[in-house]
Amino acid sequence: MVTYDAEKSPKRIDASESAALDATNFKATRLFAEDMKIQPQNLEIGASSQWTIFIKVPIPMELGCYVKVFYPKDLEFDFQQITAQGFFKPKRSDQLTRDLMEYNALDSPSPSLTFKGCNQFNGIGLEPYGRLLVSYFTTPGQIKDSGDFKVFIYKDEALTQLIAYQEKGGKIMATDLQPGTVSDITISPTNMGVQEVTSHKITFVPAHSFSDDGKIRIKMPEGLLLPPINKQLKIEPYGENNKMKATVGTIISSSVIEIQDVFGPGSDKTMEPEEKIEFFVHGVRNQPSTKDAGGMKVTTFTKINGEFYEVDNGETKKSFIAEAGELLPIADADGDGKPLIVSDPVTFSKTATWTLRFRAAHRIPGTGYIKVEAPPEVVFSPDSTMSGGTCNQWSCPKEDATSTQIVFRVPNELAAGQEIKIDLTGIENPRTTKPTGTFKITTYDTDKTSEIDIGYDQNTAMTIPGELGQFSATQSNVTNGDINKYEFSM
Repeated sequence: MVTYDAEKSPKRIDASESAALDATNFKATRLFAEDMKIQPQNLEIGASSQWTIFIKVPIPMELGCYVKVFYPKDLEFDFQQITAQGFFKPKRSDQLTRDLMEYNALDSPSPSLTFKGCNQFNGIGLEPYGRLLVSYFTTPGQIKDSGDFKVFIYKDEALTQLIAYQEKGGKIMATDLQPGTVSDITISPTNMGVQEVTSHKITFVPAHSFSDDGKIRIKMPEGLLLPPINKQLKIEPYGENNKMKATVGTIISSSVIEIQDVFGPGSDKTMEPEEKIEFFVHGVRNQPSTKDAGGMKVTTFTKINGEFYEVDNGETKKSFIAEAGELLPIADADGDGKPLIVSDPVTFSKTATWTLRFRAAHRIPGTGYIKVEAPPEVVFSPDSTMSGGTCNQWSCPKEDATSTQIVFRVPNELAAGQEIKIDLTGIENPRTTKPTGTFKITTYDTDKTSEIDIGYDQNTAMTIPGELGQFSATQSNVTNGDINKYEFSM
């Protein structure tokens, strides 16, 4: 440095042969989270795959630098090879594993990988880049943000002269992760009867383990009826070697049961991955009829620092079909209380009213159906039958009426155990006093195909033969002792 006076022909005043800048007064460049991108090849939780770590640096860098990458403690790292590109590239890379200069699992604030780079790359300029292909990192074991990846770039091997750094780096977001699977989901009731309150055995196999104090959330089949929200149900682990400790589940919505502290209150992981979980849920009512109860969904959660994070889930489209119940007998079997009464039990009569009485074992919903099937000796006249009796009070779909069956549409709900009376008209009585075959009655859900109760199985017999309309007799000879011929007409 030289100083001069202000004359037209300046004269030299002072001079310095050399000067130096004090680098300690310079600040390293701060890199931001958006300067780093983390891309696992497999985004399912607990999956080991190749990861790509991509970093941009918005300043030029001279050749020969040292790059340290800190990675989160919550990620498992078992690299077999690392391929480096950009400013991570060292001078010698004849073997891929030599791209890594140092691996320090005990580094602070988290484990680190150090590279001697900035040697062979074309990124010197305004935005040098670096990219690492690492085999293998394992994604987090739950749907939770990972810890931060951070990069620090140094000028010297002692790592004292910092060029660029990150306070907050890139991470794997929970929204990018995919849960594992729950497979082999089944549910089976102890009592298969429709509308019965019973215990249900539930089994499933989670792909991953979760903490003992984690939880299971079960969306039960929509056809099943659970107690009110916030009520608790008894949980009974199944099997001698079952590790499950939970004994209660809580209703958290109309169809969802949540079981916490599944294997106990601690944060250990007692269960093994892909270990079958089996238990009974008590106090749930089966579906109203013989239609499939519907699909169900099972989700497992692990607990970390008091918060629950999803691990695995799985669902089914179907579950089980309940069995139809049996119609109940009526209490009084004498007089007007008999289950089957014919108002005019005369053979061949067409004016009688047939009354069928029974009790429903299970609830019949409004707009449900009752089908009456007649034995061969009893013939319906559909037009006449549908215009009288109970058909006149309720309704009988014309498309379902035949000479052997009539279907009634129930206008209002009929309670379980309620006595039901059906009057049938337009029937041609049997031609003899021989007992008839049995009637069969089936109650249905609103879809007209899913059965609720089946039975009745009653018969009757005509007690009065029909009267002859006319009767006369004639003879051919009126002489005593002669052979005669008699003719009878009726």
